[in-house]
Amino acid sequence: MDAFRLRIRPLLIATTAMLVLASGTRGTTVAAAGNTVEVSQEQAVTVVGVFPSLRSVVAEVCRRGGVELRAFGARDREVTVSYHGVPLTTALEGLLRELD
Repeated sequence: MDAFRLRIRPLLIATTAMLVLASGTRGTTVAAAGNTVEVSQEQAVTVVGVFPSLRSVVAEVCRRGGVELRAFGARDREVTVSYHGVPLTTALEGLLRELD
């Protein structure tokens, strides 16, 4: 039975990865404690929730949007965000404006 599980597990992982890639978004929607971070292939961003770390939200939007984040030198803090289907540049500008 253990040999059977060892062969099935990689198949399940590969199938899950294919479903995520075919879903039309980069990565999956993060819905921890009601928070959502999503970037579509069309670069439409949805970020909704109260996040304990502005830095992590900016990093996640960059990662999902294919943007390289080279530095984040501002003091990190909690942030409340509500963007629905906005362009990637608009979302990043709004999030980075939160730093002021």
